[in-house]
Amino acid sequence: TELTLALILFHDAAQVRPRQITADRGLMARLLLIGLPLTVAGGWLLGSALFPAVSGTMLLLLAAAAAPTDAGLGAATVLNPVVPVRVRRMLNVESGLNDGLCTPVVLFAIAALAGQEGLRPAETVGSALTELAVAVVVGVAVGAGAGVLLGWSRTRGLSTLHSRPLAVLTLPLIAFFGAEVVGGNAFVSAFVAGTAFAGAARWPEEEESTLALTEAFADLSGFAVWLAFGFLAVPLVIQNLGWSEVAFALLALTALRMGPVALALAGTGMRLPTVAFIGWFGPRGLATVV
Repeated sequence: TELTLALILFHDAAQVRPRQITADRGLMARLLLIGLPLTVAGGWLLGSALFPAVSGTMLLLLAAAAAPTDAGLGAATVLNPVVPVRVRRMLNVESGLNDGLCTPVVLFAIAALAGQEGLRPAETVGSALTELAVAVVVGVAVGAGAGVLLGWSRTRGLSTLHSRPLAVLTLPLIAFFGAEVVGGNAFVSAFVAGTAFAGAARWPEEEESTLALTEAFADLSGFAVWLAFGFLAVPLVIQNLGWSEVAFALLALTALRMGPVALALAGTGMRLPTVAFIGWFGPRGLATVV
């Protein structure tokens, strides 16, 4: 399950090409830096109202985990040529980056919960900060280094069109286990490696197969996680399912995203149906489950 999330974090970040962000960087920034935090904050407030017996830290964990969208589940929309290219690009870039941006919030919530269980919060939060810093260093080194080296081998004919996707498949694994070895957070390292790879390797824009193997393995292992989740979690959830849980789930998929998206895109000149469309097509998926 953890390796699946590492593959997804790397792939989602690596497929976001720098030119995609440059084209509409203002709108992307609004969605990720305004809409996403508002979604997490709204989830925390809603959880406080629906689950008064749950601690604020656990509600933060719940809100952060339920915030990121899944490009895979929204592929029918993102790949549909009827949808304007600008809207498809915004949804694709947002889903590629928001799970990685939510990961540190989830980690801090877990660290604070560990503090509530008997460990000193200063130690747990401090260690989480250290893990994040180490993960960033490892992720940049793996992603950028591999992007440059593979580009160098490509120009000199030392790698082939079929071998480069295999090399790229190893990068999230190297970043994941490399961070574990040196005391960094493996998930953040995988996400940063994907971002660094996308920034350092410009040649994947000419080779659509570069991320093909990574995507295939992520999809396959993702199906296994969904299957396990259905077998193991659903029976437990049904036993404790009440109106408050159903209400939170429905609102998390609708108003908790559509409201912040509308606020984030206010004043951009985008038509109301377009803003509503962007807010509506934000399914939650594997990152939330993991």
